[in-house]
Amino acid sequence: MVEEEWGQSASGATSSSVVLPGQNLLLLLLDAPRDASDAEIMTVTTAVIRLLDEGGFDVNEATEHGRTPLYCACYKSLERVALRLLTIGVDDVDVKCRRSHTTPLYWACYKGLAPVAMRLLDTGVVDVDVMDAYGTTPLFWACHTGVEEVALRLLDIGVKENDAGGTNGTTGFYWACFLALPDLAHKLMDVGGIDVDAVDTRYGTTPLFCACEKGLDTVALRLLDTGLVNIEVHGPERDGTTPLWWACHEGKETLALKLLEIGGFDHDAQASNGTTPMYWACCKSLPSVAMKLLDLGGLDVDAKNTRNGVTPLWCACYSGLETVALRILDLGVADVAVKETCRLQGTTPLLLACRNGLETLAMRLMDTGAVDVDAKDERNSTTPLFWACEKGLETVALRLLETGVVDVNVMDTGPTNQNVNPLLSACESGFEKVAIKILELGCVDLDLKRYRTRAWDPALDEPVSKAGSHDVVHLPSSR
Repeated sequence: MVEEEWGQSASGATSSSVVLPGQNLLLLLLDAPRDASDAEIMTVTTAVIRLLDEGGFDVNEATEHGRTPLYCACYKSLERVALRLLTIGVDDVDVKCRRSHTTPLYWACYKGLAPVAMRLLDTGVVDVDVMDAYGTTPLFWACHTGVEEVALRLLDIGVKENDAGGTNGTTGFYWACFLALPDLAHKLMDVGGIDVDAVDTRYGTTPLFCACEKGLDTVALRLLDTGLVNIEVHGPERDGTTPLWWACHEGKETLALKLLEIGGFDHDAQASNGTTPMYWACCKSLPSVAMKLLDLGGLDVDAKNTRNGVTPLWCACYSGLETVALRILDLGVADVAVKETCRLQGTTPLLLACRNGLETLAMRLMDTGAVDVDAKDERNSTTPLFWACEKGLETVALRLLETGVVDVNVMDTGPTNQNVNPLLSACESGFEKVAIKILELGCVDLDLKRYRTRAWDPALDEPVSKAGSHDVVHLPSSR
């Protein structure tokens, strides 16, 4: 894109109007900051509109290179000024700078001035194929700045070049994917004539990578169907992510399975934060993807998120993916005692298995002999025993009590405290053996009364089900 050099004097302006020094409309626009702040734009806009309201100025005045007030207003991002000039009426709405060959429409798209661009297109006389010295067009900039309605309008009108790109290899289609504009991306593919695998030379990313990153599964699946895209592409070097990593991160099961079906790439690529596609498949509750990855093998099933210390096993337990968690345990290499260190402080696979009512998994975890049977959620003081009793896992509760090291007086001390302890839950569920064992171990709160009727998910801090249900909740993620 050609950055223009703007004169600071009136020597290059021609006008048939007589204007007072310091009140030249064109000069005021020429002197406006090119990359102005919102405050600067407001100041210039107010001054120019005041002059326009006073009248007596030539709105068609032009510099020696053909720049008019309308052209300058679009270039300087003065949207209200441009709209006022179009309302007043100017002789040439498609004036072309003889130096850069750009027009008001070009700059309206470049600056993201959607109302101005639409008004210009409504005139029916603007050149929609105008191109600067680097080959960029109004369509490219409309996609780049995310003014989707303008880009779609240009495509409906019909442009000669649908795939004009910038100096870094990106195209309008690339930006439609990058900015998560699925309607525009599909429209560009419908029209055709685009490079579906254009590479951003700065980062090495492609439309497929961007579509996966932004969760545009329908766009990504359509790209895969072309057979022309590189699925081995990685994000920036310091990032390490891949299309599969993002598909799992965004919870797009069909897309992830399609990528795995095609294969031929590193399906265990690790991002800079330590997470892998397997980690996110477990975190986002994608059991089919997790099982497919396990079938393929070659995984680091104990990859840890460096932000919170958790692993695929921990995530599978949180998400209630019992079959996946059991499969991970079969490999014999997972850390069964891993603890979350961020939002869900102190939670372990065993505590989560009990909280989600997964009896077989809880028993299997205890069989390893490497778990903390009295791990405590630091936010609300709940433990595996608390949740085993609360969720009706009698066998698990008895197994925990047999260890003799669990706190039988534990209570939910979080903001959603239901005034419940293991003894109350055991009695409500009719677990006589559990209740007797708790009493034998010295329970001191014998006369509690539940005063909240809904179970509360401490991770989300909101009600999720009736007390005692086995509903599974899913972990909100952040990369």
